[in-house]
Amino acid sequence: MKIICIGRNYRAHAEELHHATGLAEEGAEPIWFLKPDTAMLRNNDPFYIPRFSQEVHYECELIVRINRVGKAISERFAHRYYDEVGVGIDFTARDLQRQAIAEGLPWERAKAFDYSAALPPKFLRLADLGGDVQRLRFALDVNGERRQTGDTSQMLFTVDRLIASVSQYMTLRMGDLLFTGTPRHTRGARTAPLRYPITDAHHTTMLLHEKLKNYRLLLASQSPRRRELIAGCGLPYELAPRFECEERYPDGLPAEEVPLYLAQLKSRAYPEPLGERDLLLTADTVVVLDGEVLGKPRDRQEAAEMLRRLSGRRHTVVTGVAFRTTSRQHAFEARTDVWFRALDQEEIDYYVDTFRPFDKAGSYGIQEWIGYAAIERIEGSFYNVMGLPIQKVYVELNQFINP
Repeated sequence: MKIICIGRNYRAHAEELHHATGLAEEGAEPIWFLKPDTAMLRNNDPFYIPRFSQEVHYECELIVRINRVGKAISERFAHRYYDEVGVGIDFTARDLQRQAIAEGLPWERAKAFDYSAALPPKFLRLADLGGDVQRLRFALDVNGERRQTGDTSQMLFTVDRLIASVSQYMTLRMGDLLFTGTPRHTRGARTAPLRYPITDAHHTTMLLHEKLKNYRLLLASQSPRRRELIAGCGLPYELAPRFECEERYPDGLPAEEVPLYLAQLKSRAYPEPLGERDLLLTADTVVVLDGEVLGKPRDRQEAAEMLRRLSGRRHTVVTGVAFRTTSRQHAFEARTDVWFRALDQEEIDYYVDTFRPFDKAGSYGIQEWIGYAAIERIEGSFYNVMGLPIQKVYVELNQFINP
């Protein structure tokens, strides 16, 4: 997932920045920049002023969470790509930003540092707030003092316009976060730690992400989709170092049992010794058709052939997942049935050539064009088809660390 931040989207704040940094007050097109996922500050955790800055500002913003994949989205259809919002804080090292602007350098040092994007404990359904994202009000209080108030009707660029603009340049994916800009009256935070109030924080103390603070969850997978799903579920994790594992399984092993076997094989093959707090997660996903495993295609020809075989038929997606610590281990599987409508050759060629699904079991990604255009129905977990049954992972992991 990625964090997309909009700059100067309220006229009064644009004027503030003009005086503080020398930036132009407004522009004809939205100004935006990115923060990495390491910038996320979750769980109502405190924010600590980094040592490299003497002037950190906090900026309260409406956050929109993207709910589907889209590229080059038309403004009139942009409302279909979100249905939840929240309020968060964009922290800025204003002194470093001012220096970068003066030297004509990028802003990453000032904007993309660790924990510089504070997220709410939960997002709210837009429908429950009246349904109109441009008729919302929000506020920031610090120690009982009102510091900022926002009214989304005063945005220079609407949320739909922002989505249309950003998606012209990069694909938006499910779980991406859009910080829509801050209103006027930001003040520098000069003492640490700084806490800000977020409603319902008292409900988070027994959730899984709190329990995982006693562990180091290691994700031994290079799949960007698995990383996206774990991050979207709010689970703190580290990416385990890449390692080699020959994914071979015994002849005669039923196809549906292959992913569980391979997930455990990967767990045993992990070369680094686990520490006392380490919890290793490995997984494998396959597509099963007619009792045969369809793995990742080797080339374009094999990818197209897999899709021809799946066309107009039902198949099963199976994912095996394994947990391991220094003293215990646990493994489980999840299965989802998927029905494809009949595909013609032109559709198969378009999908393979446009999306190049060579890193996906069965040669397709349900979150991509083919999922919208060709899949008639599924029975089971949608996220399992993406590569990880995240709801079951959440439940099984919770039970694993609380035996």
